[in-house]
Amino acid sequence: MKYGFIADCHVGNLKQHGGAVKVGCNARAQEVIQVLLRCALRAKELGCDKLVVLGDLFDASNPNPQMVTQVAAALSAGPPVEIIVGNHDQVSTDLGDHALAPFSLSTNLRVHEIPTRVGDLVLIPFQPGPACDWLPESLKQVDCEDGVLCIHLGIDGEDTPFFLKGAHDSIKVEQLKALMDEHKLRACFAGNWHDARAWPEEKIWQCGTICPKSFSDDGLDSRGRLWVYEPEHWLVEEPDSYDIPGPRFLKMHVDDLGDKTEELEALANKGYTIYVRAKADTDEIQEVREMQEGAPPGITVELDLDDTEAKAAVKSAAVVARSAETFEEALDKYIDQFPIEKPGTKEGVVERIHQFRRREA
Repeated sequence: MKYGFIADCHVGNLKQHGGAVKVGCNARAQEVIQVLLRCALRAKELGCDKLVVLGDLFDASNPNPQMVTQVAAALSAGPPVEIIVGNHDQVSTDLGDHALAPFSLSTNLRVHEIPTRVGDLVLIPFQPGPACDWLPESLKQVDCEDGVLCIHLGIDGEDTPFFLKGAHDSIKVEQLKALMDEHKLRACFAGNWHDARAWPEEKIWQCGTICPKSFSDDGLDSRGRLWVYEPEHWLVEEPDSYDIPGPRFLKMHVDDLGDKTEELEALANKGYTIYVRAKADTDEIQEVREMQEGAPPGITVELDLDDTEAKAAVKSAAVVARSAETFEEALDKYIDQFPIEKPGTKEGVVERIHQFRRREA
């Protein structure tokens, strides 16, 4: 048997870059659904017997009916789908109390809300509370021997960022490996945390988000992958991964953006949607504006103003203003610290400040 794995799809009407709503889905939701369709078709093309969704198919526990229908249609274009309940899908641990409940009526999509074994797959849905406590108990409920563990938990390893260390929705790689050895599991694929990471010697793979959600998922690497694994093939030691076109979020300085234009255009032509947050100083704002106006289809550029110098100037001006004896003198000293060259601008700023004071009085 050959399996495809994806994780953390987060289908939802996200507000950032959301666009207009059509048939219950805004532009961002439609974008993610298109990624799911590509995954299903790619898994079918690669000969996968099943596609496994490792939790957080939806971004919230209450997707609208139109969205659920479109997600089901996209996933049904490929091989049969096994889905485990993630924390974003879940309302409570009561059976059926999650966003995936309508899929129980589907013949091609199967949802797992309790620990289950299907063929090689040991499917463990998310539970609230410390995973170091509930995962061992969940594994005792299933025949795990020689199976492939599928979980929705972050893997806490040496390179895990400090702010994620010890999180309840994660498990230390050492404990996970010990559990795999105890239950004679041959490999593990995990969802939940959005960066793809691998521990090949331990046979543990954190799949990363198939569809980056925002600029917190920035970068072209370690996201947007379909993982394919054939556990019964004696030559196969590690899974293959395939990059699936979809949204990608990039943060960079405006100077670097100019150097990457060709590469980003090539990705956009392949079906990727590129969102760029370009950091710029005040004297580079116009350059970003020109890039926004000239951006080709599939690339969106937004300004990330570097206000370090402006904050320093404000702080310096405030120090100077403290030496004044009256409000008018302080205001003059403060404004004089800024490079206002256009005639009449300084007077206009002073008048607006007075108008504001009168309104607030």
